[in-house]
Amino acid sequence: MKIYIVIPVKNPDNELLKIVKFFQKRYKIIIIDDGSTLNTNFFRYIASKNVEILKNNKNMGKGYSLKKGIKRVIKRKIYGIIQADGDGQHSINDIQRVINAFKKDKSKIIIGQRELNFKNTPLRNYIGNKIASFIFNYSRKNKILDTQCGLRAIPYSRFSKCLKFKENKYAYETKFLLKFSNNTKNYKLIKIRTIYKKKIISYFNPLNDSITILNSLFK
Repeated sequence: MKIYIVIPVKNPDNELLKIVKFFQKRYKIIIIDDGSTLNTNFFRYIASKNVEILKNNKNMGKGYSLKKGIKRVIKRKIYGIIQADGDGQHSINDIQRVINAFKKDKSKIIIGQRELNFKNTPLRNYIGNKIASFIFNYSRKNKILDTQCGLRAIPYSRFSKCLKFKENKYAYETKFLLKFSNNTKNYKLIKIRTIYKKKIISYFNPLNDSITILNSLFK
């Protein structure tokens, strides 16, 4: 039985290489190329025995890519997946901490939690996350303050339900929490670093993606 690391990415850079180099001898890795038009040579460079590359012919969205990764492994004998971003927002240390927490209880969803504030978060990301988190938590007793963190561990038992979510973009991650976080016994929150490097290109659209996320909460 194995644990896979699943990374959706568009136009990768050296941050992805760092993650692959560190983990490829420890775990199987699946990378989903979500319609990259730049630095496509990275995918040829990192493909190996332990690294599978899946490709979307055009940009389909983070949710679509994550579901594509789940479809690839759902018939394999695995404990679950670790989903992570490949742009440097998740440190190698934090990815390993989520893996360690999942190994202790492979029935629980592990959810990374950042402390977002004006000093460490770009304004567009801060506003979008805060709006989504406020509405998500409005009537909840057990708060999840960072609903958009992409660093999570997902047990195999949750795969089938994940594939039923219709959301294909960032709203997928919010719908995931909506369906699985009603009972605190189902998940564990892990505090992680907040990393937004200046060179990181964000594909999050504060207006369009926030509206899509909010719509998913009321479906």
